This record gives sequence, structure tokens and C-alpha cells, in this order.
Amino acid sequence: MKKKTLLFLSIVLLSGLTTLFSSCDKDTNSYVDVYVVDENNPNICCPNAYVKIDIDNSYVKQEGYTDAGGHFKTSFQDPAIFDVYVEYEGGCYGEEYDPAIYKCYRVGTNTVRLKEGETVNVTVQVSSDIIREHRQ
Repeated sequence: MKKKTLLFLSIVLLSGLTTLFSSCDKDTNSYVDVYVVDENNPNICCPNAYVKIDIDNSYVKQEGYTDAGGHFKTSFQDPAIFDVYVEYEGGCYGEEYDPAIYKCYRVGTNTVRLKEGETVNVTVQVSSDIIREHRQ
């Protein structure tokens, strides 16, 4: 009788521990992979482009720069709909865009809906319109 009771308690304990530890492994973060390309030629990626992902300019945001392949990857704790803003300092040529005098960049925007536990890919095309600002 003691053997059966001990066996039963061991099985219950083992199954309880298995359930406890396996239920904590679920990844609930939301992931995004932003790919930045040139509007004129989508086969050309934009390395080192500034990317900001936020909700209506709130404190919930992630920002950084694309890698050599034009990708910026990050995660958020909760799924939501985010705005994606990109600035790319590239593709500005000629005397009127002297980098010592002007900050020259192109921008692009998009929107992304993140999903819990998934990676969502979004492409942002930087426009061909060039913005020039005097450096301080």
C-alpha cells in the first residue's frame, strides 16, 4: 500500500513541476524588423538610417540605426499599432549639399501592427525628396 501511495504522490509531484516550468517559457514579446530601402530603387538598402518606432510621439518608443543590410530589429513588451519614422543621410550629391554646411537627409514613414510572440516585417521607403538644414 505504501508503495502505491508513494508512486502516486511521485507522479503527481512530477507532473505538477513539469507543468509549472513549461508554462513559464511562452514568449509574449512583440518583435519588429524594419527594412529601409530607397524609393527610386527598392533593391538598394539604406545602411545607418535613423529609425524611430513609437505611438503618437509618446514615451513608448524604440530607436536606433539600421545595420549594413538596411535592417533595424527590436521588440516591445506589448502588441500595438506603431508609427515608423526614418531619416536617411544618403544620396545627396553636389556642391549645394556640402556636408560641412548642410545636414542633408531623406525621410520615410510607415505603420506597423505588432502581434504577441511574433516578428512582423515592415519596409519603409525613403523618399527622393531631399531636406536640407544648416548645421549649427
